[in-house]
Amino acid sequence: MSHFSLLPPRPGAASGPRASFRSAFLVSAWRRMAFALVAVVALWALTGWALDWWPR
Repeated sequence: MSHFSLLPPRPGAASGPRASFRSAFLVSAWRRMAFALVAVVALWALTGWALDWWPR
């Protein structure tokens, strides 16, 4: 999957087509992992509430 832009490269951006793909992949991977962690915590809390694990 390629991406073409007429904008100049950002200062400090990695050079080369592979570097930009790699950084975009890592950002999306971190985003997916963070979303999965939030989902796990929410399901754990919901399960605890449903099974009455938490003291009142």
